[in-house]
Amino acid sequence: MSGATAPSSPSPAEGQSKPVKQRICYIDIAKGFAMLCIIAGHFGIVSAGRFVSTFHVPLFFLLSGYFLSTKVSFLPFMKQKARQLLVPYYVTGVVLLIVATVVNHFVWPEIDALNNAKSMLGALLYGSGTPHSEPFAIRQIGLLWFLWALFFSTGFTRLALKTKYPLLAVCLIAAAGWASAKVTWLPFSIQPGAMASFFMYLGFLARKHGILDKKPPLALIIALILLWIASIYFGVSINIVVCFLSHGLLSIATSIAASYLVVLACKVAEQRLRTVSRFLNFFGQTTLIVMCFHAISDFCFPNLMLYSWLEPFGFPHTAVSVLILVLNVLWPLLGVFVSLRVPLLRKLFSVRPISPLPERKSAA
Repeated sequence: MSGATAPSSPSPAEGQSKPVKQRICYIDIAKGFAMLCIIAGHFGIVSAGRFVSTFHVPLFFLLSGYFLSTKVSFLPFMKQKARQLLVPYYVTGVVLLIVATVVNHFVWPEIDALNNAKSMLGALLYGSGTPHSEPFAIRQIGLLWFLWALFFSTGFTRLALKTKYPLLAVCLIAAAGWASAKVTWLPFSIQPGAMASFFMYLGFLARKHGILDKKPPLALIIALILLWIASIYFGVSINIVVCFLSHGLLSIATSIAASYLVVLACKVAEQRLRTVSRFLNFFGQTTLIVMCFHAISDFCFPNLMLYSWLEPFGFPHTAVSVLILVLNVLWPLLGVFVSLRVPLLRKLFSVRPISPLPERKSAA
């Protein structure tokens, strides 16, 4: 994912004057929170699903657009994005395929591990986040779809910015992705990427006009909160992976409102909830690693089977849900700690040094 960094004045390093980048901590906190919401939304927890499906994936694209660069020409920029996103996609996909095949062979011998591996290879090559029947039977590759979608949404947004009316261009691109998904399903999550380009452009506009630097009126915050609560209650949702809008434009409006409120809440949390913010700040700076390791666990860990294993022993359903969420946070964190220490993985995930949460700002 795009780094939440902003350029600052040059400072000497290793005998040379190099530009350094200062991270925008509340953006990292928001990314970390959105990543937790994505993990929580994968295990059939109805209450969690109603909440996170209003905003979590659009928020990621909005934040990515907030740091979209236009300084590098298009082709070199997309080459850099391919290295950053698609190389981890295929490397993680191959690891996922190998681990899943081994697990299936030894843990679930009733599964034909070889045929399952072949279908997973097809899923990796097609790059769809969910199963489809058109243009033929397509198996999902899971969370890794996001990397292809982010690649295309970045490209579509950059192309739209070259036009005279970029907002109109991204609206047409997003509409084309949404409409074509009702007819057939294209490879490499092109249609989700097209739909997401609208949110990426909004993030770009927010940075351009300093939206997040302005204090919003209290009346606006109250109105957005009421809209969000009502949308959760009535099941308003947006699912970019399948280009689905439960309530049309209302789903889009809710996702924008909820994303804005989450970022505002993260700005407050940075100052007042320091322990939580430190964790989310770390989590948000490593979302690419977290996403890839969660993709592996989503295929290979017996998450949903824990209900049938533990509930007969008296474990409440809610307690098992919390346990599943905790395990699926600890596993990617293990991947993060390993990746930070292994040079090959650091290079694969383009790992930058983790910036700690700065000290609390003292009152004047």
